[in-house]
Amino acid sequence: MDTVANVYRPPGLSKSAFLDDFADFASLGSGTGEGLVICGDLNLPGSDAVNIDERLTSLLDIHGYQQHVTQSTRHDPRQLPMRRDNLLDLVITSTALASPLVSDVEVFDSYGASDTDLDVSNLSVMRHKLPPTRYTYRDIKKIDIADFENRLRSSDLFNDPAGSPDSYLAQFETTVTMVLYQVASLKVDHRPGGRRGARWLDPEAITTKQLSAFPSVTEDEVAKLIGSMPAKSSPLDFVPTSLLKACRYTFALQDSPICLSSMQYFRRSSRRRQ
Repeated sequence: MDTVANVYRPPGLSKSAFLDDFADFASLGSGTGEGLVICGDLNLPGSDAVNIDERLTSLLDIHGYQQHVTQSTRHDPRQLPMRRDNLLDLVITSTALASPLVSDVEVFDSYGASDTDLDVSNLSVMRHKLPPTRYTYRDIKKIDIADFENRLRSSDLFNDPAGSPDSYLAQFETTVTMVLYQVASLKVDHRPGGRRGARWLDPEAITTKQLSAFPSVTEDEVAKLIGSMPAKSSPLDFVPTSLLKACRYTFALQDSPICLSSMQYFRRSSRRRQ
């Protein structure tokens, strides 16, 4: 496996101590045939503008590494004869590889943006691309909002709501999901691999969903809170936030206790953050 390591030695750090640690690090990839690219500002200049510290040169030779930058990378702002440019920013690879990992190493002028120039090179490594991730979605934008609300209001969720909070939670999710299937069926697509999934609910949110008593909140308060929510959704949401906001007056009816409980939780969380 190819690895790129970015190394920086602060100027105040002991050179001897750094070289001891660097030798241990370099020995890990020495002679293994695996690709290791070491780059960064090591702050170990040599006796002139195009060489590095002799101790580092010796260490690289012992462990079978090659340093590719051949011109100064830091410009001394002082004028001659006091001026002394240095080679500080390095690109280092193993000499044991069958084919070089880096090529065409060049140093580009920073044009006064910094006292150091920019090292640029071609990196010959294989990109490990993860397989595509399968996901499902609904075309929410094509939903007839009025039809969706009418279907909800005609369902048992409004006409025969469950009596206990936990039962109502299950009824709410089942009913809304069923209506969503009626107005916008699930579609399947794929996205490039490597994206992280959504985080699960934290323990406090889970506890809030299991409340046994519901506070008194007005319909207008709930509708206002829903309308002020950011239009962001998680794959774990069975009701997309954009649809929730579009139907906020339906979801905010006082005979929808799950909405009242959830909104009260968000209000308490907002007060704590403030």
